[in-house]
Amino acid sequence: MPELSSHTAAKLTDLVTMLKETPSLRSHYLVAARQIREDVDRSRIMDSGYCLSKCIWILESMQYYATYDADTGGIVELASWCERGWHKVLQRDSNSVAAFSGLGNYWLSRAKPGLARVYRTEREAVQAGACSISPDGLARRATESVLTGNPRSTQQLQHRPEYLEARTYLHPAVDFFERAIAAADARSHACGDLLVQAARTHIHLAVVSNRSQASSSFTQAVRLLKAASEISLASIPSPLRL
Repeated sequence: MPELSSHTAAKLTDLVTMLKETPSLRSHYLVAARQIREDVDRSRIMDSGYCLSKCIWILESMQYYATYDADTGGIVELASWCERGWHKVLQRDSNSVAAFSGLGNYWLSRAKPGLARVYRTEREAVQAGACSISPDGLARRATESVLTGNPRSTQQLQHRPEYLEARTYLHPAVDFFERAIAAADARSHACGDLLVQAARTHIHLAVVSNRSQASSSFTQAVRLLKAASEISLASIPSPLRL
């Protein structure tokens, strides 16, 4: 049976450690990440009966690296490789929480460059004072602007390229996160972090959508945040607390 070499596993562990401790060095690890991908492909681990939990660890670790700087596009070649890997996991476990979450994160990472441009506009609008505002705070503020019919959030904004781009990718992201939550519930394994990530994605979708869609997405986000708060309030960033 195919096996992941100890050398490749060590390189992958080093990659994750670097992101947690010295992420400014991540560009220096691109060659190593590509080599890990080649080693995994050559071993055919993802196409065999190799331990599913280890396949998930490989994909989660590689996706963490590939999408670390998603606002600027991330590393698309590696992120796309992870997407294909998650679909292979689903072929073995059609109700995999990890695979649905991984696919949700993949599509969210594709949306982030467009979202970054949307929030850059929002940030410029609110930074008249000295205080800064977090991305979650910007998302909540922008959503409230849409729901109250603020002139800056009229229908014309929804047709700007960055709004269209973000919406295109956020719809599948929302769908996969909802499927991950359903799979987790079916296994009685609710996770506050997953609920918060799904809520964030709904809020992002609300920001770039028309008022009707925004209202629906924001309602879903509130539902998810309430569910997350029942598990652990600590998992919810303060700007998103109800």
